[in-house]
Amino acid sequence: MPAEWERHRATWIAWPHHELDWPGKFGPIPWVYAEIARVISLHEPLEILCQSRDVLESASATLDAHGVRRDRIRLHVVPTDRVWLRDSAPTGVHDRSGQVVLVNWAFNGWAKYDNWAHDVNVGLAMSALSGLRREARIERVAGQHPFQDALQGHRMSAGSPSGKEVAVTTPRVAFQPDFVPVVLAVEVGLEAAQVDAGPLLGVALRLFDLPDEA
Repeated sequence: MPAEWERHRATWIAWPHHELDWPGKFGPIPWVYAEIARVISLHEPLEILCQSRDVLESASATLDAHGVRRDRIRLHVVPTDRVWLRDSAPTGVHDRSGQVVLVNWAFNGWAKYDNWAHDVNVGLAMSALSGLRREARIERVAGQHPFQDALQGHRMSAGSPSGKEVAVTTPRVAFQPDFVPVVLAVEVGLEAAQVDAGPLLGVALRLFDLPDEA
């Protein structure tokens, strides 16, 4: 799993459309996203998922008004329920041959919302648009229905200045009782609970018990 600061082929975002995610404050949000897009596009290509054709046309007009370089962005009609690709989108990793592969996690709206039917298919769309192979590991446990590994709400950073392959997250993220089971290599203080993360991320996971998270 490459470090966050390593060079990207492109950044993927989804254009805001679900007004209830910003109750009473949605008005300026597309303009905020346009500024984010403008800055990112100065450094690398940007792929933008738009919930519908109407959303795409509105996003296009906002981006133009913001002076975003159109040769550095591509807009795609891909239905989404919300815009949080950090949670619903796959994670890009390198396979043993160095090729980029999309690890497609399960997603269930953080076990909080019931409208996630579109978000669960974001990985399929990104694979089709990028031409990258998509992999989803299905766990099979005796006496249980098969389930797909999940890592949603994942405030996780990969890489370290020393070059070691390490990912960082917190207990609140890794151990949500209502979430689909997560398969990770976890280190908690001096007590290590070792599970198999290698086939998915190719990193060790260090878990830090931090104060209240936003």
